[in-house]
Amino acid sequence: MLGRKCGRLSRQTTMLRYMGGAERDGPSHTEGDHQLRAVLRVLNEHDPEGLLDVGAPADEYTPEATHFARLTGENHTITTELVAEVWAHWFGNESRLLTTAPVQELEQLAARLAVASVSGGSRTDF
Repeated sequence: MLGRKCGRLSRQTTMLRYMGGAERDGPSHTEGDHQLRAVLRVLNEHDPEGLLDVGAPADEYTPEATHFARLTGENHTITTELVAEVWAHWFGNESRLLTTAPVQELEQLAARLAVASVSGGSRTDF
């Protein structure tokens, strides 16, 4: 149990580093926050590692969503290759998405993340 809590704390600390500072108090309505929520919504809908299905909290993929939002804020284009790179960073090369999931799942996730990153999620329903 302690190991799991420490791992979660480490992920939150890393997420804060990507966000550029301390935790935010209360909801914010900036464009970046809207984009982050849209990217997180796509990740939660896909649940690439099956973590939400086994009881992980709804914010489980927030560090990854923050990473994608930061990259698009730096004018990176979300591609299948970029999704694989970010996923390997957070979950390792042995993650379900990179090893046992069909390549079409990775491609579809990349396409939906690209739309969510650009549009702030106004069209993620394809």
